[in-house]
Amino acid sequence: MRGHLSTAALLALAPLLPPAAMAAPFCLETQTVPPQCIYFDARDCSLEAFHQHGSCVINPQEIGLEPGGGAYCVVVSGGAFSCTYQDPTSCSREALHQGGVCVTAPVAPAGTPPNPNQARPGEAGQATPNP
Repeated sequence: MRGHLSTAALLALAPLLPPAAMAAPFCLETQTVPPQCIYFDARDCSLEAFHQHGSCVINPQEIGLEPGGGAYCVVVSGGAFSCTYQDPTSCSREALHQGGVCVTAPVAPAGTPPNPNQARPGEAGQATPNP
């Protein structure tokens, strides 16, 4: 049922629910308010972040990113991601195009070989550009 509620409905219910009930993959972060992890749609989170002069970030307890060779990741609704972007400009541009968010990629510990099981762009678990 959570996936069928609008963002406005979730905000209205937030004070009534325990924090664990409101865990969502995207969080609104501002300088004045702790992260609000109530967004299931990346585009909704990004729009609200723009209006509140904040940023939309992922909830690391809901979306686990793996290093992918880039410094930045595009994450879209549903949790698909691609960590192949070397600069924030190209990442942000692609995130806007896909209706997702651009976040800093996790860093692999020094000396860690690449994960051969990690999906490549276009495979399961990864965001893919729209044709």
